[in-house]
Amino acid sequence: PSHLSLLLPAPGKVGNLTTREVTATSLNISWLPTTHQACITGYTVCWDSRCTNVRDQHYLIQALLPCTEYSVWVAAVADTSSSDSVDIKNTTSVAVPGPVIDLQAANTTSQTVNLMWTQPRTNWTCVKEYKVCWKDGSTAQTCAITDNTSYTITHLMAATNYSVRVGALNAVGELSALSDISTFTDTLPLGESIDISTPL
Repeated sequence: PSHLSLLLPAPGKVGNLTTREVTATSLNISWLPTTHQACITGYTVCWDSRCTNVRDQHYLIQALLPCTEYSVWVAAVADTSSSDSVDIKNTTSVAVPGPVIDLQAANTTSQTVNLMWTQPRTNWTCVKEYKVCWKDGSTAQTCAITDNTSYTITHLMAATNYSVRVGALNAVGELSALSDISTFTDTLPLGESIDISTPL
């Protein structure tokens, strides 16, 4: 009879949804068959507002962002209905951030340099903080850590060329390739003196 399909039970939930492998850009998930297996035509896998239909009981989700938590839902699909979904959460692995971009120095004085930059284009989701280092031709390198995409270097010498480098750090301390610029501090006005010692 043509109405026989309406009497078939809806599929049950999939079982034991697990993650078999996690990388910085992918999640490999699998699950066990649902009840009423004979009625199943496939499975719907959804994540990050995207869905796909598969026939197998596993799926490799790719092109993800590193250091990012994703919720994944899986539901069994029959001809006329689908099961309730089962979900799992996973965070993709840590990756080394790309280099910062558009590093610039602005509003330079005889003692200070204001730095600005833009977060990396690649693996920016893994950036925890930034490392800023500077030195002139005669002193040891000095470094500082900041959470921001700007930093003001203070207690510099007047009329001096400084080499400045900035890199992005992830949560495990891995540093990106460094972006660098050279900048000159202003000349000290005639007759004026400054204290360049680092405050306690």
